[in-house]
Amino acid sequence: MFTPSKLNRIALAVAVSIGFATPVFAQETSSGLSGKVVTPAGAPAAGTAVKIIHVPSGTVRNTVVNASGSFNLKGLRVGGPYQIIVDSDTFQDTTVDGVFLELGETFDVNVALEANQDIEVINVTASQVSTSVFGSNSPGSVFNLSDLENAPAINRDIKDVIRTDPRIYIDESRSDSVQCAGRQPSF
Repeated sequence: MFTPSKLNRIALAVAVSIGFATPVFAQETSSGLSGKVVTPAGAPAAGTAVKIIHVPSGTVRNTVVNASGSFNLKGLRVGGPYQIIVDSDTFQDTTVDGVFLELGETFDVNVALEANQDIEVINVTASQVSTSVFGSNSPGSVFNLSDLENAPAINRDIKDVIRTDPRIYIDESRSDSVQCAGRQPSF
């Protein structure tokens, strides 16, 4: 049977152990990019397309500037260099080269668009080359053993590896469901 002094010692031990417990945070494995795009007059450039290219791998992520002129992308590979292309239908396109991202940090990029100059536009058209090999004419990603071994991943989770493909989106608000090419996880 517990005596009052024994209960006091147990309660004190529990209180001390809870007090010394440190919070545990999830390990970050990626970085992010955010920014603001404005017109030459300083107004938000809503609807402007932003293309982020990881130069070593050729991975491309696309986003669109919102009504307040801001954009935000998470889940990008750490390091770089990245090339950021701001593609405007109304103003001159802008490119930012040599961007390097740090682990767990969001890099800020602010772009002021310039008025269009006399720029010649060349439209290039092409047709798809058909091949007889099954699956060779569709987009795909190949992860070799080196990619899998060197990819930063928590508990070697495959979702951390496939997240590098620009067509894959891990929806953290829905229990880390995997979305491919914008389709629902049930497909």
